[in-house]
Amino acid sequence: MSGLKASKQQQSNFKRPDPLDTGSYPGRVVRVYDLGLQPQRTFPGNPPKGPAHEIHVTYELADEFLKNDAGEDLVDKPRWVSESFVLHPLSSDLATSTKRMKAIDVDDELDGDWTEALSRPIMINIVQNAKGDKIYENVQSLSPMRKKDADKLDPLVNEAKFFDLQAPDLELYNTLPKWLQEKISSNLEFAGSPLEKLLKATP
Repeated sequence: MSGLKASKQQQSNFKRPDPLDTGSYPGRVVRVYDLGLQPQRTFPGNPPKGPAHEIHVTYELADEFLKNDAGEDLVDKPRWVSESFVLHPLSSDLATSTKRMKAIDVDDELDGDWTEALSRPIMINIVQNAKGDKIYENVQSLSPMRKKDADKLDPLVNEAKFFDLQAPDLELYNTLPKWLQEKISSNLEFAGSPLEKLLKATP
């Protein structure tokens, strides 16, 4: 019998970094992705929720980095943390999107425009959550950064980018993790959208 046999799963050399400690981290907004109209989970005992527009926001941490095999910081590979939430009007004071925007834009300069939030300095408050036998870090909240600290903060290592469903960048889309591509392409308004047309036209 041949010893050459394809494995059932693709092998990966990726090693998940240790979860970040609970605490507050300086950073900047590095990515904003438009997820489109998404179905919402309904919890037992609550009335069903209608679909809602969601965005996915990624923050680049200024003082936490991936490490090499010797445990040394790779200064060109800062750690990222991300979260998704429903995009509500700014008048919805209790909405996560409003709280995040107000922390980023304390002077009300951006008029709720998340594309203008890119590169903005922010303090990212991170907590640890267990899922099975793994520990994950999650964004609990954002808080404004003091101006004197923001003035000293290093610029982004990675280029700030926005994925726009109305004018999709296929090159950017193809760099996204598979699960995020699937979430975007399964949004409830995908049929007939610019992204669907672009994907169909691509060999």
